[in-house]
Amino acid sequence: MATNNENSFHRGWEQLRVKDVGIVRTKLRAALEVTTIQGFKDRLFGRVLFDVLQRKAVEDIFAEYGITDVWGVY
Repeated sequence: MATNNENSFHRGWEQLRVKDVGIVRTKLRAALEVTTIQGFKDRLFGRVLFDVLQRKAVEDIFAEYGITDVWGVY
């Protein structure tokens, strides 16, 4: 399945500091109800569509770390 830039939060992910990656991954997996690494990667690269509440949750998590430009491939 191809990457969909509009549904990828890779841009935000690439802006994280290394020390924050683990906790942000944990928060995102909980918010998106993802239980596998592959499921997380599918969402990271935009292979899964998000509903409005999930998009808001992703944006809110990144906003905690000062990242507002979240969507797209970096």
